[in-house]
Amino acid sequence: MSNVRSLKPAMSYLLFALAAVCLFILAPLKLALGTSALVLLVAATVMLAARAVAGVNASFGEATKAVSLSLFFLAVATFTLVSYTVGTGVSRFSGLSAAAVLVGFFVAYVLGFKLSLGTSFGASAIVAIISTVVSGVLFWLVRSAL
Repeated sequence: MSNVRSLKPAMSYLLFALAAVCLFILAPLKLALGTSALVLLVAATVMLAARAVAGVNASFGEATKAVSLSLFFLAVATFTLVSYTVGTGVSRFSGLSAAAVLVGFFVAYVLGFKLSLGTSFGASAIVAIISTVVSGVLFWLVRSAL
């Protein structure tokens, strides 16, 4: 059983390496480098925000895992919503239903930080907000440079 537990961190790093290889094979070099830089900067932001907000000394790898898990949960929520809308014929959300969808997306995003960093939901929400604002600004800056 201890051998299986020791493989878990190695498997997540293997998945990160596989994703990076796929990115560099499929995307143009300029885009792949820009995306890699953004991932590194966002992970550094999460690492620093977790330390400042919750006092959690997360490593760079743990911060990267937190961002990846948050994006995974967000993707699951998005695919679930899409499958719901296709099955029911709903094509728009407005008013209270739109707010519920946005809250659901936010909760899915925060859940990744909560599970990866081991922080409370409130601290994870603050880390998620900080990382979202910083990544948005970084994306805007890198996009204008590309």
